Amino acid sequence: PANGTVAPEEFDEMTVTIDASEVNVGDYEAEVIINSNDPDNPESIVNVLLNIGGGQAIISIEPESLDFGNVVIGDVGELTLSITNIGNVALTVSEFSIDGDAFDSDFDGEFDLPRNNTAELMVTFTPDEVGDYAGTVTISSNDEENPEVEVVLAGVGLDPPTISIDPEDVLAFESGDYPVTITNE
Repeated sequence: PANGTVAPEEFDEMTVTIDASEVNVGDYEAEVIINSNDPDNPESIVNVLLNIGGGQAIISIEPESLDFGNVVIGDVGELTLSITNIGNVALTVSEFSIDGDAFDSDFDGEFDLPRNNTAELMVTFTPDEVGDYAGTVTISSNDEENPEVEVVLAGVGLDPPTISIDPEDVLAFESGDYPVTITNE
């Protein structure tokens, strides 16, 4: 509490709350100052020492899989993969490899990600023939618990649309409805 009273021959407890979620690795000191009406000790000090040791980089990936759906041959499907460091020391992403035809990324080499920061990488799907495609992204980092994380990739290559119109000419001699059939071959 910000203030209070302790009766003679009684006691009360106070809680010191420490939030280290936004603190870097290191040693920290603070003081809790308690002012009272005690004539011999009008100000008492409680030293607070905080040691955030060692620390750990922890990788978090969102989403856990990328499905590009249907992409026409000649077009490019693009999806974003977010890599977040939820640890308390820098995360080093050392490798971003893709296994699977028609998939690629804008990964440009090793990078460090400070704690509570996110990097977004673009993954692309460029099919060159009709069919189902599957692949895997493997992300290597200094996360001791998960040094390699995999993201499943999927997409379908489709033929480009080919329009056919029948008839190509409508010849009319009076008012009326004349059917024209449009087909995607």
